[in-house]
Amino acid sequence: VSWVPGGAITLERYDRYHGEKPPIERIEVRAMGDATARLNNLKSGNVDFINIEPAQYATEILRGGTPGFAEGGDLRQETYQGTAYRYLGWNADGKFFGDRRVRLAMTHALNRDLLLEQHFHGLGRVISGPFFIDGPDYDASIAPWPFDLQRAAQLLSEAGWDDSDGDGIRDKLVEGERVRFEFGMLTYGYRPEFVAAMEHFRNDLRGIGVVMNIEPVEWAVMIQRMDERAFDAFTGGWVLGWESDLYQIWHSSQADLPSGSNRIGFRNPDADRIIVEARSTFDPAARTALFHRFHAMMHEEQPYTFFFSGREIGGWRTWLHNVTFSPLRPFDQSMTWYLEPQAAP
Repeated sequence: VSWVPGGAITLERYDRYHGEKPPIERIEVRAMGDATARLNNLKSGNVDFINIEPAQYATEILRGGTPGFAEGGDLRQETYQGTAYRYLGWNADGKFFGDRRVRLAMTHALNRDLLLEQHFHGLGRVISGPFFIDGPDYDASIAPWPFDLQRAAQLLSEAGWDDSDGDGIRDKLVEGERVRFEFGMLTYGYRPEFVAAMEHFRNDLRGIGVVMNIEPVEWAVMIQRMDERAFDAFTGGWVLGWESDLYQIWHSSQADLPSGSNRIGFRNPDADRIIVEARSTFDPAARTALFHRFHAMMHEEQPYTFFFSGREIGGWRTWLHNVTFSPLRPFDQSMTWYLEPQAAP
């Protein structure tokens, strides 16, 4: 019916549809970038449903900051498995992360289990590859690399990063220039849990002679810098479907496209062959086997440090009924939701 950019999108039920019509006649989806504003609008009854951030989940639900979520209150909440995964992306075209050993060292230095528990309140599972964790393409037999600072330090030394001048920071001769291992981590400035996790990571890296400078920015700035390849590393995420197509993110042809999705410059001819073959393979078992090979390759190459597949949190008013969540996208199921008559303002 209407769309106000940055404001709201209004949808109305199409009553001439041939099949069963959903009970809700009109839906307004509002754009609210601030998580506190979203929660306040839910509590006041100005909206019926929101997604809740992990920090809010801890303070407002687990610790009782919003009494409405308690038993007998006027709010409901549920966690459900999302299809997105989070990762750290390493710029292979820069000075630091073109060497697989260095990328693997970064993964060993990231204490994923601890960070997930402390800063994301256990809302997720550590992953080892680029597929939906509960889908057939994800090879569950591949265990994530463990947290191991000693192994991380060993890998950095093998890659030629040592402390040649005794100042406590690793360095290396790169194209005739002595380079300190000091890099920037571009991260979501509006997500305190990511900033806190990167602070923990920074401290562990400093213990093995690596300096990481955290660069928290807003989403628009982050997108621009990723598109321009103006980063050493960044915190990222992808939302996945059930069917996998690896071409856009991983094929070598996408690495040099302006504003392309292969932002980290991953180029691998063996991976390209798997990607192309999977696109023309229709047998499900054969496709799964190809994706498992790709998963194993990503585990070894570590173009990303695969972080976790997160659980999402939905919160809604008690007058919204039959709230269920799709295994893939939560709002796929919203056609069965309905409002209690006369209850909502």
